[in-house]
Amino acid sequence: MNHSGHSQPSTQQQGFRLRGEQMTRIETFTDAAFAFALTLLVISIDSIPSSVSALINLMRGIPAFLFSFALLMWFWHAHHIWSKRYGLDDTPTIWLSAALVFCILVFVYPLKFLYVIMMAWLSEGTLVTSLEPITQLDLRNAFIIYGIGFTVTCLILAAHYCYAWLQRKRLALNPLELLMTCHSIIVWCIPATLGIISISIAILATPGNTWPGMLYGSLALWMPLFGYFSDRQIKNLTSHEPEPN
Repeated sequence: MNHSGHSQPSTQQQGFRLRGEQMTRIETFTDAAFAFALTLLVISIDSIPSSVSALINLMRGIPAFLFSFALLMWFWHAHHIWSKRYGLDDTPTIWLSAALVFCILVFVYPLKFLYVIMMAWLSEGTLVTSLEPITQLDLRNAFIIYGIGFTVTCLILAAHYCYAWLQRKRLALNPLELLMTCHSIIVWCIPATLGIISISIAILATPGNTWPGMLYGSLALWMPLFGYFSDRQIKNLTSHEPEPN
C-alpha cells in the first residue's frame, strides 16, 4: 500500500520492507514517460526499409540502440525500486519524478547520438547507419552534452534517496533500511562524480580526446567494488541484530 500513514508493509525485498506495492499516479506517469523515451529511440529511424540493403543498413544501428536502451532501463529500474521501497506520494516526490522525466526526455537524443558515435569509432564505421563527419570540437561538445545529461539524471536519483532519508521517521526505517538508503545515495553519487570528471576533462583537454567517453567504462569497476563493500556492511549489521522473540 502507498505510504500515507503509519501502516507497516508486509512484503520484503532483499530485507527492505516494501511500502509502495500499489502504483501511484506519479509512478504510472514516470513509467509512461520512460516508455515514450524508448519509443523516441526507435522512431528516430528515418523510415521503414524498402529493400534488403536498406534493412541491413538499418540493422547496423541496433548496437547503439541496445546501449541506449540498457542505460534508460537502468535509470527506470532505479526509480521503480525507489517507489516500491518507500511508497512516497507527496509534493516533493512529484517534483523529483517530474525532474527525472524532464531530464530523460531531453537526454534521450544526446544519449543515442553519442552511442552512435561510439559504435562508429569501435567498428571503424561498420556499425553505423548515417553519420555526418564529426570534427574534434564536435566530439568534445558531444561529450559535454552527454555528461551534463548523465550527471544531472544520476544526481536526481540520488536526491530521491536523500529525500527518503529525510523522511526516515515518517517511514519508520529500521537500521538495515537506513543503511541501504545511505548506500543507494552513494551508488548514484559515484556515476555522477564520474560524469563531472568526464565533463571537466572534455572542457580542459585537447579537442578529440576520447578519455571523457572512456571514463564511463570504469563504472564496471567502481560499482561492483562498492557493491562488495555494501554487502559486507549489510551482512555485518544483520549478523549483530538480536534474534526475534
